[in-house]
Amino acid sequence: MTGRLAARRANRSVALVFTAVVAVVGFVVALAIPGRSGSGSASSGYSAAGVNSVGSGSGGYQPTSQTYPDTTAVSTAPAYSGDALDQLRQYANSDLPAVRATLEDHWVAQLSSKKVGMPANGIVYDAPAILQDHLGLRSRFASVRLIWTEDWSSFRYPDFWVTVHDEPFGTADEANAWCDRNDLPKDDCYAKRLRSTGGYEGNTKVR
Repeated sequence: MTGRLAARRANRSVALVFTAVVAVVGFVVALAIPGRSGSGSASSGYSAAGVNSVGSGSGGYQPTSQTYPDTTAVSTAPAYSGDALDQLRQYANSDLPAVRATLEDHWVAQLSSKKVGMPANGIVYDAPAILQDHLGLRSRFASVRLIWTEDWSSFRYPDFWVTVHDEPFGTADEANAWCDRNDLPKDDCYAKRLRSTGGYEGNTKVR
């Protein structure tokens, strides 16, 4: 009897060890098969090592479908770099050739005239506020231009940033009529003639 019991116990031990070995081997094989859970996936489109990378282009996770709304806005104004004063200069420099080609010696509707340190509308304008004012008008109307008054002799002062509507008029009254049609305040919008020679007199007509 004692011999039989010992033999049964030995057989059970061997069976348990064999079962454990089979389980371990099966687990290792499962990990090695592509497409199963693990460090990477052939069907998911990304590797686990790259999920947390930001702005990496090819290394980070890229969704296979658009899962968020498209909020991209189309701006009518080109984007410039630098601080607000640099951006104002870039707008004026960029607009200058077109203004000289189409608006010089014509009446235009002046929409806004601001200088750094100027109090108006309850605030004291600095460069960021002037830039915001100009970009607001640029997005509101189909075509406007920015002028630095130092480039023109028909302005009384040389240090103003002036936004004008990009349309030449034959008379001052036509320019002022455009301001009326667009319900712009009289203090902001009025007729201005752009000239590189001469002086201030005779080149402005308020409403």
